[in-house]
Amino acid sequence: FEIPPEYGALILEIAVDKYNQGLIEVSLALFHFLTLVNPHDPDYWFRFGLIAIENHDYPLALSAMNKTSYLAPDFIGSHIYAAFSYHKMNESKRAKQELDTAKEHLTEELSEEWKTQVQEVEQLIS
Repeated sequence: FEIPPEYGALILEIAVDKYNQGLIEVSLALFHFLTLVNPHDPDYWFRFGLIAIENHDYPLALSAMNKTSYLAPDFIGSHIYAAFSYHKMNESKRAKQELDTAKEHLTEELSEEWKTQVQEVEQLIS
């Protein structure tokens, strides 16, 4: 079961709005729905993972970040947040592995924000 992209965009807007209202559980449920009806969209999986982190559900976040990495292998964000989640779960070896993978994806073209996030997670893990 898939929904048309324009409906997905509308649900995405609602999910982001619910997040901005502080309704994390509602936002998480909406992003989960989006990953179910459009399972090949790495953006939905990544956002779902971010909201799971916000909800302190690190195993769920890792699942979403792993799916994001599978769908978009060169996307650095999923590796950064997977490293963060592993750190929060006291799995330092796996956190370092994900951080090393994130570093492999560092390029000059990446925004300073991504580079800063890599540095922040690196300091956190150290």
